[in-house]
Amino acid sequence: MPGKIFLADQRQHQETAEFRRFSTFHASPAAGAGHMPFGALQGLHEETLAAGSCTTQVAEAAGWVLVLPVTGSVAVHAATDPYAMTVQVEELLLLPVAAGTVVELRNPYSDCAIQLLHLWLAGPAPRVAGAARLFPFRFADLANCLAPVVAGPPVRVALGQLAGRQEVEYVLTDSAHSFFAVVLAGAFEVAGRLLHQHDALGLWDTPRVELEALSYDAVVLVLELPSVPAS
Repeated sequence: MPGKIFLADQRQHQETAEFRRFSTFHASPAAGAGHMPFGALQGLHEETLAAGSCTTQVAEAAGWVLVLPVTGSVAVHAATDPYAMTVQVEELLLLPVAAGTVVELRNPYSDCAIQLLHLWLAGPAPRVAGAARLFPFRFADLANCLAPVVAGPPVRVALGQLAGRQEVEYVLTDSAHSFFAVVLAGAFEVAGRLLHQHDALGLWDTPRVELEALSYDAVVLVLELPSVPAS
């Protein structure tokens, strides 16, 4: 099946006293085609925010932002909305944004850093206030399965925490959709490709994908996207 691997050690690295960011997709002249966005998935960032600090990012296109805290809570504020939302561990935020919207991510703690993922999807977003949605989940429910977190639209999201050599299968809901996986911890074999921590894999033209954990308590994030990138 056709696909692209995005290696962790080829991510773009940005660091200041306030934040450290690793970006899977970036436009560096040396990046090559392997670092271009994957269909509707335009951005994938792993962020560490120092105590009390914040970062901002501008939405280049209308769509959605997914925010997934890894350690600690994060306050998320879109410039078009008067209210900030706090996203806890075991929650995922799906936030609609218009093109040009400035999104602020803030660490509410004065004594410790936090880690999070934020992913940016291009596509039509609702133009109504309060359209942001929080999706709770429990790590206890992720054991040896791919547990659905967001059932779509605009995206389907699943998380899994697998014991060593445990296998699961993801069945896409539409053959026109594409599959994207990010290894959050440990190592996996996904559709015959070896992925280590922070590696990612995008696949298309496939109705189902097999995943096998190669380490204990390996954690994977899976997205089913509404469009297929050009091959």
